[in-house]
Amino acid sequence: MTPEVYFAPLKDVLERNAHAENAGYMKTYMKGRFSFYGLKQQPRRVLFNEFVKLNGLCDYENVKEHIQWLYYQPQREYDYCAMELLLKFKKKWDDSLIDYAKYLIVNNSWWDTVDLIATNIVGAYLKKNPHLVETIMPDWIANDDMWLNRSAMIFQLKYKTETSTMWLSKSILPHIESKEFFHQKAIGWSLRQYSRHNSDWVIHFVNEHELKPLSRREALRLL
Repeated sequence: MTPEVYFAPLKDVLERNAHAENAGYMKTYMKGRFSFYGLKQQPRRVLFNEFVKLNGLCDYENVKEHIQWLYYQPQREYDYCAMELLLKFKKKWDDSLIDYAKYLIVNNSWWDTVDLIATNIVGAYLKKNPHLVETIMPDWIANDDMWLNRSAMIFQLKYKTETSTMWLSKSILPHIESKEFFHQKAIGWSLRQYSRHNSDWVIHFVNEHELKPLSRREALRLL
């Protein structure tokens, strides 16, 4: 079954539940980057879960072409469904997941999708497969795509005391002088999150390196 045929019932239910007023607000909130049906998170998730319940999941071996089809659609809700679809295959994840996640990060990129993918998908998989960090993260850190850089900085957000300070430092230092807002914010966010579990290390890091004001302020917000 092609993605177009498989997702036809989903497209139908999203169109029938569209909310024009919400769609306008959402497009404005996203600075006009995306079109929307106007479905908020919870109703959208309910509709997607009902779709999966009625139609089953596609084969994991074909999931990439299915998430690509979703990403080709103009409405942002399809991008969220692509992430939800990948999360539903969590028990079947293998190393190919990183390629799927990378595709989602570098396409239709904005913070609302990238941050979830980096933490809930990439971070979750690498926590169980730490040996892959060495082969994946150097490229993401040095990549020209700022969203991969950001993902490398924040993939450990939920690691708590298991956070690798080596990789935290490696992901931050190459971009510490960046003027890019999303770099600066991610640097501060990753440090602030780790400060909940090791404030001494974060204070030392901030004192040892000249962070941009935004990064520094975010890093020390809880201290």
